[in-house]
Amino acid sequence: RVGLATDRSLFYVTAGPAWAHVNATTTFIAVPSMTVRDTASDDSWHFGLAAGAGVEYALDPHWSVFGEYLFYNFDSKGAFFQPTAAGAASDAQKRIDYAYSAQVARVGVNYSFDGRGPAGVAPYLKAPVVAHWAGFYVGANAGAGIADGHAIDVDQFTGSDMNFHTGFAALGGQAGYNWQSGAAVLGLEADIDWTSASASRPLGLDNSGGPFGPTTAQYKMDGFASLRARAGLALERSLLYVTAGPAIGHFKEN
Repeated sequence: RVGLATDRSLFYVTAGPAWAHVNATTTFIAVPSMTVRDTASDDSWHFGLAAGAGVEYALDPHWSVFGEYLFYNFDSKGAFFQPTAAGAASDAQKRIDYAYSAQVARVGVNYSFDGRGPAGVAPYLKAPVVAHWAGFYVGANAGAGIADGHAIDVDQFTGSDMNFHTGFAALGGQAGYNWQSGAAVLGLEADIDWTSASASRPLGLDNSGGPFGPTTAQYKMDGFASLRARAGLALERSLLYVTAGPAIGHFKEN
């Protein structure tokens, strides 16, 4: 965790390795007999990364409460279909990949053996300086992220639904305006970004061709934009804020 302490509060961001144990089963049902022909399963630990942000507030020198948001993203593992006892044929050469992610918002309580909060602040420390954040601003940004897409085969004519999960790089710019009263800051920001998100996957379990040839789905996210309100707290040279608002994105799937 890396954070900024002010009075009774600690504002922080956090990241590190994570593990999850999952148990998933996929069943292939033959039509029109509706008998179970093959199954694939995943019962294992998955390694991944967790990242998020939070705030912790000292009630007294030993007890504190906190709230935080965490995003977990875990690696994928493949499993081959195995025929059941009633299966007339084997689909064991066909594989399914299992990948998982999770978002968690939680609150909790901590007990500190060494003491924390205002009782631990030396009396000679000066009060924090509140920086000036009001006015117009423009800027540029660069980053990376993870995109998810879904191709849903409603009538199951070509095979099955397909989920896309791919990393991407982003580059763009932003402009906004802030209003400030003391340490409280309210703002409005607009941004637009180009992204490199692109993925292609076979649609359905069987990609051998059949009468229609190989069936694939291709996903691409060209870019996105948002118009967001911001509410923050100015502390010395830092502005800690939360932001939310409407967003649009341009996608291609075929």
